[in-house]
Amino acid sequence: MTRLNLSELAARSAAAGVGVSGFVSRQQADAVALKELQDWLLGQCESQYFLHYLRGGLQHWSRRWEYPYVLSQVARWISSRADPAAPCTLFDNACGVNATAYLLATAGHHLIGTDLGDQPSAEGDLPSSAWSHPDLAAVGGSLHFQTADSLALPFPDAHFDGSYSISSLEHMPDPIQAVREMIRVTRPGGLVTFTMDVAPCPSAVADESQVNRSNFADLQALLASSTDFFSPPCFMIPDDALSWRQDCRRSSGLRAAAGQLRRRLVGQPETPDFHVFGGAYIKRS
Repeated sequence: MTRLNLSELAARSAAAGVGVSGFVSRQQADAVALKELQDWLLGQCESQYFLHYLRGGLQHWSRRWEYPYVLSQVARWISSRADPAAPCTLFDNACGVNATAYLLATAGHHLIGTDLGDQPSAEGDLPSSAWSHPDLAAVGGSLHFQTADSLALPFPDAHFDGSYSISSLEHMPDPIQAVREMIRVTRPGGLVTFTMDVAPCPSAVADESQVNRSNFADLQALLASSTDFFSPPCFMIPDDALSWRQDCRRSSGLRAAAGQLRRRLVGQPETPDFHVFGGAYIKRS
C-alpha cells in the first residue's frame, strides 16, 4: 500500500505556491509547479476507485487548486508537530465523495466526514458507501462517515486534531456559523483550513454562494478572535483571480439564459462571478 508522503507533500507545496491564506490567481492555478504537484498526488493514489475522484477533482475549474491547497496545509501542519508520525484525528466537513480523506488515511490518520445527507455523487456513489469502500481495508488509518448539520455538529468541544472543508462552506445557509463550529470541535493548537468561493457583490447569490462582501469581513473577524494564521495572509484580490466566470466550463445556452433571467428578477448580477479563497489557521488555547 502506497502511503501519502506528507513530508514530501509539505516540501512540494512551497514550490507550488499554496502556502498563503488569501485569494488564488489564475496564474497560480496554472503554474507548472502546481501541475507537477497534481501529478505527484495522482501517483500517490493507489486505489483506482478513489483515483477516479481525485482525477476528476483535479480537472475541476477551482478544485484543481483547492485539493492540493488543503492537502498541503494538512501536510505542513502535521509535519510541524512534535511527533509527525503520531496519528491524527481529522474532520472533513461537508465531505461528499472525494479522495482527500483516503489519501490522508493512507498516511495513517483517522478521518471523520460529515454531510447534511447521504446524497449520491454525480456517479451515483453514496458517501456512506465510498467511506467504507473495500480499498480502505489496506490503509493504515481509517474513514468514518455520518450525516450531520454543519451548523450544529454532533461532536464535543476540542474533539479533532484538525478540521478542513473544501468548496462547501459557501453553499451553507450560515457559513459564519459553520466555521464557528469547525473551530469549536478543533483542539487548541489544531489546524482549521478551508477553501470557498467568494462572490464579489454586496449580498448572497442564491444557490451559488452565501459568502460575499457583506459577510466576508465578519468571517475574518471570527477567525481573528479565536485563531492565528498558519499560512500567512495575502488578501489582495489578484487582477487575474481564479474565478467562475473566467475559468469554469460554460453551461448550456438555455440554462445560462434562465439563470440570468432569475438573477435579474431578484436584483443580482446577471453573470455571477466567484473568486476562490483558501485559508489555514491555528486554533488558540
